[in-house]
Amino acid sequence: MTRWFTAFALIAAAAIGLWMRLETQQVVRRSTSPAQDALVGLQLNDGTVIEKVLRDPVDGVQLRPAECFDSAFLFPLPIDWVSTAGVLQQRFKSSGYKLFDVYDGEIQTNSSRMSRFYHYVIADISAVGSGLIPNLDRFQVQIYIKPQCIVNETIVVNWANAVVSVLK
Repeated sequence: MTRWFTAFALIAAAAIGLWMRLETQQVVRRSTSPAQDALVGLQLNDGTVIEKVLRDPVDGVQLRPAECFDSAFLFPLPIDWVSTAGVLQQRFKSSGYKLFDVYDGEIQTNSSRMSRFYHYVIADISAVGSGLIPNLDRFQVQIYIKPQCIVNETIVVNWANAVVSVLK
């Protein structure tokens, strides 16, 4: 029994390592599209302005909310980029930012890595079961805002939807 468990653990570790390497290569190979550059200066419905396009550590945008002094940051991540999402969370958590995790038009209260991966796998299984081609442009949008900036959750979801609709 111990041998089987050890073999399974080694195979799982190798599979996860390979998956993380592939994800890292996807991040490195992504190039900026003209649609992303067109976002700069765009004013959203609530008066928020997109100040600039970010490329480090991943593609995203810096927002200037109308009712806040500090900038907000929005990162549309493909749903399967679990480790990249974790890196962003650690980076902004240490800077005192509050995370809003938006997926499928709703703020997610459980933003764990496993939850994100669960959504990805379930969507793929249901697409295969129905005979449809899986939707390759599914995004988990992470938005970081300073705690002193009070923004309605509906506005945060609208930010995510506006940026993702331009990128599609």
